[in-house]
Amino acid sequence: MKKILLGLLALIALTIASCQKTAIPDNIHNRIVGQYRFEKVTIYDGFVTFTNITDRYAHMILQLNDKNEAAIIDSENGITYTGEWHATQVNNTYTDDDGYTTNTTYFLNIYVSAGRGQVMHFDGQNATINPHRLKFNVQRADGRYKYKLKKL
Repeated sequence: MKKILLGLLALIALTIASCQKTAIPDNIHNRIVGQYRFEKVTIYDGFVTFTNITDRYAHMILQLNDKNEAAIIDSENGITYTGEWHATQVNNTYTDDDGYTTNTTYFLNIYVSAGRGQVMHFDGQNATINPHRLKFNVQRADGRYKYKLKKL
């Protein structure tokens, strides 16, 4: 009986909640395009404990163009990483007491390489995109990285 009840609850949850992954609208794409400096980078290794590692990125500029090409220019080491970026949005629709509600979440993926194994990959989750800043989280083995970039 419990298995039937749990299966029925799962079926109801699937019909009530839906998730749709789509390309981002042009206005959001245009907001992302630009040059950025790393304003603040922190690693959260728990719920409260974090380490500020902004100094590791202070000498880097991130460039994202309208053709989805990406570059990170590292002025300290004289290295330029090149690659691509992509953004998607996920619309989560669920039913609350007032009816349907949609929550939009943005994902920003940046992959750049300088060759010879020198790769930087940002699989940004829960991205906040506004005209002057980008914010996103990246989950890695040593913790959750929070990136805050300021548009130049």
